[in-house]
Amino acid sequence: DSIIWLNQIILYYYYNIAKMSTTGWLYHLIKNQWTVPVPEQKATFDGQTVIVTGANTGLGLEAAKYMVTHGAAKVIMACRSLTKGEAAKTALEKECEKKDVLEVWSLDLASYPSIADFTKKVETELDRLDVLICNAGINYPKFELINNIESTLAVNVVSTFMLAILLLPKLKKTAERNPQATPHLAIVSSDTHYSQSLDKEYQNTGEGIFDQLNDPKRANMSSRYMLSKLMDVLLTQQLVAHLPADYPVI
Repeated sequence: DSIIWLNQIILYYYYNIAKMSTTGWLYHLIKNQWTVPVPEQKATFDGQTVIVTGANTGLGLEAAKYMVTHGAAKVIMACRSLTKGEAAKTALEKECEKKDVLEVWSLDLASYPSIADFTKKVETELDRLDVLICNAGINYPKFELINNIESTLAVNVVSTFMLAILLLPKLKKTAERNPQATPHLAIVSSDTHYSQSLDKEYQNTGEGIFDQLNDPKRANMSSRYMLSKLMDVLLTQQLVAHLPADYPVI
């Protein structure tokens, strides 16, 4: 497994360098990772209800922390592991010195029934939903199928958008019931998507995109995570394009 991960890291840098000169890539890396300060955040979430998927670690954990410290009334930490979720919740409550804001709910994006149960719970137990941050994802270097779809695409793309689309009505209803509310849906991508093109793995031969990407003989798993993030961007654009211009969710 260590060799596989090392190979993935090397290929990741190769794909990024291939898109620009070595000097340009190094400038991009240093500028964005070490020299650009995080903008001062002034937005508040007073009285709002927020859901963050994959909230027990990484960006999801930081997002949950930000919401707790900026006035959110309820922050749902949607996690595959309740044990890890509860541990993260306890740590955040201690760090932020706030109780009765965080809740841990079970959500496994590898399971359609889990997604259905989660969305039903949101609909029945939450009075409102102001922010949905679809952050959870995987970066798995081996080819495996989940629900007959390659695992990275299944979790990062298909299940992520299934959850988002199923919860859009709740976000819309929140806006309709609360004139001052501006619900937000966020699909977390990555600038690694700049290194990808569907042309590398998909040929317009009449065979479906997912059918081709689900072929283990043709799958390039070293770049599959980056490709999933490109697909997140493309599908977000299409989601916006298919909604009415006055749809009350950002």
